[in-house]
This record gives sequence, structure tokens and C-alpha cells, in this order.
Amino acid sequence: MPNYLTFQPKMPSNNPLEVLQSLNWEDPVKPDDPRFVNTDAARGENIQQRLMRKFGYDHANRKLFAPGAKHALLFGPIGCGKSTELLRLHATLRESGVLYPIRLNLRNEVDINNLQYADMLMALATAVVQELNLQNIVLPGAGLDQLRNWFKEHVETAEGIKELSAEVHSELSLEGGIPFLAKLMTRLTGKFKNSSTYKSSLREVVRNSFTQFVLAFNTLIDAAETCLQDRGMGQRLLLIVDGTDKITLEDAQRLFVSDTEQLIAIQALVLYTAPISLKYGGTTHSKLDT
Repeated sequence: MPNYLTFQPKMPSNNPLEVLQSLNWEDPVKPDDPRFVNTDAARGENIQQRLMRKFGYDHANRKLFAPGAKHALLFGPIGCGKSTELLRLHATLRESGVLYPIRLNLRNEVDINNLQYADMLMALATAVVQELNLQNIVLPGAGLDQLRNWFKEHVETAEGIKELSAEVHSELSLEGGIPFLAKLMTRLTGKFKNSSTYKSSLREVVRNSFTQFVLAFNTLIDAAETCLQDRGMGQRLLLIVDGTDKITLEDAQRLFVSDTEQLIAIQALVLYTAPISLKYGGTTHSKLDT
């Protein structure tokens, strides 16, 4: 059985149709699942090692030669096992203490049926802040100030968002630092996912203040990596984005080809899944590593 399928039939069955109805394509097998089957030998390569080498990490010797930034695409048909491999990669890297992975399933965070670079970057920034909050990592003031100021100057004053921002602030007024920012960004991005009005407003804000946003995001990443190094948790962040293999070819062309410059402005290591149609059916090529 392929390692990307899970099934939980009510009772053993020899009926292929009954077993077929129990298959769940949306639930990837985790590395510690007893049903997991390592298929590296059949594939003729160790996919984890290949992915780690993409980002300059020699896992055998625990050496990192990572560039300042790299954004790479992982192609594959839907259901071929990409999510399972990313879960394996995440687990391996967490144990290594060299690259610190943050995995984001974009399907849970944004509307992947209508995805643009502003949505992607906001989801990535939110994932970083949430992980810092989860690990109780306190950044120096300068690491947060620029992102916090960007919210105050651009997001909270934008028409269509002001009312929501005021509502969120009133609920979270007693908190500060990373916990406050994590809840604020989570609440706002959740609203943007389900509201076309908020979504349009946020995209306009990001486009109109992109330079400031990029500067704030990059400052956040630098500060986060410094804190991870001080704690011995890792030398660099690796953001792992799953779910982007399920977007349309049109959205993939816009996100990974037309808007590549906006993505790579973020000085980070990022791995995205991508639809196989972009590799073989696209009319142009992405600047991102593949």
C-alpha cells in the first residue's frame, strides 16, 4: 500500500469497493504511523536528503552551508506522498538542531482557490509568530517593533479593516509582545480567509506598503534565528509550505512565476509544494529552485 493513503475500515473486508470507500486521501501518514512504508529504495533516492541538500544542509555531518535565502518548489501529483515526506522532513530536522522547520498547511490558513502572494506572505509571517509564541521565545523589542508598527500604520488604519482591528484590540488589550501579536495575526488572517472584503483590503495594504512589510518580516526572521541559535534549537529557519500543490495552474503561474520577486524578497529558506501542471503544463518557468 502506498505510504500516502490511510484507511480505517470498520471491520476487515475482502471487498475492494468497501476498502476503497474507506480511503482518506487528505490524511497523510505520519512518520511514526505503523502503516508507514519507506519507499526510498523503490524511488531510487532518499527524498529527505535531497530536500535538505537543496538548502545547503549536510545531514550526515550536521553541517549547514545555507545561502542567505532560497525558495524552492517540490513538485508531484496530488496523492503521491509529498505531505508524508514533508512530515518526515519536519521530524528529522527538529531532531537535528541545525535547521529549525516550521510546517504550514496552507489549506487550513487561506483560501487556496483564490491565492495571491499577499495571502501567502501574511500566512508565513503568522506561522513564524505562532511558532515563537508556542516555544515561549521572547524576541528583543527591535525584532518585533517593525512588524508591530507596520500593523499600526497600515493595517489598522486601512478602510475595511479598521473596525475589525479595533474589535480585536479591545479583546486582547491586556496582552503584549509575541502572545499579543500571535493572536492578532491569527485572528485577522482567519477573517481574511472567510471574507472577500477583508481579503481585498489586506491585499491592497500589502501591495501599497510592500517595502515596509518585507523589511518588518525580514527583521522578524533575523531576530527569530538569533534566538533559536542562542537556545541551541537551530541555526536557520526552514518554512515548509504544504497545500500549494492543490491550487489552480492559473494561480500557480501568478504566484510562482509572475510574482516570484515578491516571494523571494523574504530573506528566508522556504519550501513550497507546487502542482505538477506548473512543471509540465506551464507556459513559463519560475525563478524558484525546483
